[in-house]
Amino acid sequence: MSSTPEAARERLCAVALCAEDSALALAARTLAGGEVVRCANPYRAVAECAQENADIILIDLDALREEEMEVVAVLRELCPAAHIVVAFSLIAREKAVRALTAGADAYLIQPFYPAEFRAIWEAAVAAVRARRAGQEPPGDALRLMRPLADWIADRLSQPLTPLSGFLEMMASEPSRSPEDARQLRERLAEARRIGEIVNLLREFAAQRPGVALPVRVDEVLAELSEEARRAAATNGAQVEMDLRASGATTLGDEAQLRWAWRRLLHSRRAALPERGCLRLESRSGPDYVEVRIVDNGPPLAADGLDPARPDPRNPDWFEYLVCDYIMRSHGGWLRWGRSAMGGGNELIAHLPAAGKRKEG
Repeated sequence: MSSTPEAARERLCAVALCAEDSALALAARTLAGGEVVRCANPYRAVAECAQENADIILIDLDALREEEMEVVAVLRELCPAAHIVVAFSLIAREKAVRALTAGADAYLIQPFYPAEFRAIWEAAVAAVRARRAGQEPPGDALRLMRPLADWIADRLSQPLTPLSGFLEMMASEPSRSPEDARQLRERLAEARRIGEIVNLLREFAAQRPGVALPVRVDEVLAELSEEARRAAATNGAQVEMDLRASGATTLGDEAQLRWAWRRLLHSRRAALPERGCLRLESRSGPDYVEVRIVDNGPPLAADGLDPARPDPRNPDWFEYLVCDYIMRSHGGWLRWGRSAMGGGNELIAHLPAAGKRKEG
């Protein structure tokens, strides 16, 4: 019996370029939850993808010779909407960098656990279904922006580094009048603020797709809280901690979540008045984990922070946009508003508990 048009549209075409006895082939057969066509060589993989217009492509980089590495770029051009996942061992890291540059979407480090493969597979399926529904997968636009962010950071840092050094030297000269020294210090503070933006762009550009694993939220937050407490001590500010999600985990990329929480903590701590207060909280339930950052600093200029209506004139726009995308790519969301603590701000990062994340 022939399949219906609806069933054909729902069916996912997956191609795996790997040896028959490889871990990737075994995982594809047992964990993918659907039929995966295995190809023993790049030529067969290209032919299969061209014929079937593959949705998901799995590539074992360890099995490719140097002269065969071009297949990643060929498959990306042949199937621009496909989700490409590469697997590699640590001795093939250079191949992985080349594959990601050529257009791979995600990677697995071999040997990998079944849970790692399943998480990567489910993310790939969700991305394909989102594209079919005409939706943009969370983080896809930001992935395309990373080369631009890296270029901007490089161009800004070239004149900024000597300029900051010059201003610092001029401001510290003993013969400088108090008024001139004050103005130079103000300019130096502005240069350092630009330096913070450059660092943010570089950190964002350096992010790469990662493996989704259980993340112990409170353990990460406890480390970040200590960092923030040490930094806040320079202006007499206080950092309090109220973590009540002990043992709760969310499924995701710990490096990306840590980066987002650190950036949010840093931005709110930097905005605190002298002897201000910032509190880091966590809560959890059967199906969620929630992180709250509460402060008594000046209210956020919320106009332009909505990802649907961003406004680059808002100085916090890019930082919060990136953090919002990271939360949404993990199945959660980021919200902000006024807090009850001295009329300041409350940032809420809401994430599904491990095992409760819903994909497309």
